[in-house]
Amino acid sequence: MQRAWVFVMMMGLMPTLAFGQTGWGRIMQSGPFGEFRGNDWDTFRNTVTQAAERTSNGQTLTWANPKTAARGDVKVIKQYERPDLGECRDLTGQVSARGRTGPFQITLCRKPGGTWMLA
Repeated sequence: MQRAWVFVMMMGLMPTLAFGQTGWGRIMQSGPFGEFRGNDWDTFRNTVTQAAERTSNGQTLTWANPKTAARGDVKVIKQYERPDLGECRDLTGQVSARGRTGPFQITLCRKPGGTWMLA
């Protein structure tokens, strides 16, 4: 009976564990990311991807969602190549949503012809 209970609990946790490993879900569990509403995530992801794609080290991009008042900035702090992941960017910034503000730091990588993915 105890084994069945453990199995049921593990199955109940599967969606949470899988979502947490999808990349972007890992950073949303605390701070202002947990307060994102509407298309805040889309706006944030688009800005981060644009920064990785088009900016040089130290250049800051800002974003804001006038519907939710969420906002933030992002900049590339390091660009490099990794044989296993392709070209990579370390990015840092700050986000604010619903009265909560906090920093973030992420790494995006892509193989030639691919899309940017969280490393």
